[in-house]
Amino acid sequence: MATKLHGVYNTAHEARESVEYLKKQGMRPSNLSIVLNDKARGTILSEETDTNIQVEDHQQPNKEKHRFMDNIKESFSGASEDIEPEGHTKATLIRLGLSEEEALLYIEDIDSGNIVVLIHADSPYTAKDRG
Repeated sequence: MATKLHGVYNTAHEARESVEYLKKQGMRPSNLSIVLNDKARGTILSEETDTNIQVEDHQQPNKEKHRFMDNIKESFSGASEDIEPEGHTKATLIRLGLSEEEALLYIEDIDSGNIVVLIHADSPYTAKDRG
C-alpha cells in the first residue's frame, strides 16, 4: 500500500477541513487515515469525516484490571502491553503503509497531540497539493 502524508495538524478542526478538501477533490474516505493520541477527538473526527481513525492511547493499563487469562495469553503469544509508546505508534504508522523512516518522523507529532492525516493508495494528493 502506497501511503503518503497529507499533513500534520494542531486541531481537529484543521484535520477535518483537510479531509473535507480531499473528499471534495474526489478522494474516498476509505483511502484516508487519521492518527492521533486523543480518544475523544478521535471519536468526533471519525463521526464527522467517515475515515479510518487510529488512536494512540499511551496510558498505562491498570495493573489491577489485568486479568489472569490476559497473562496466560501473553505468555503464549509473546504479546505484552508493556511496549514503549513510541514503538506502538511506530508500528501503527508502518502498518498503515509508511516506511520506518517516515514513521519515525511523525511519532513526536502524534505524541505531542497533533493529528496526522495519511492518504493510502496511488493518489495524486500529497502534502504539496494542499490548498
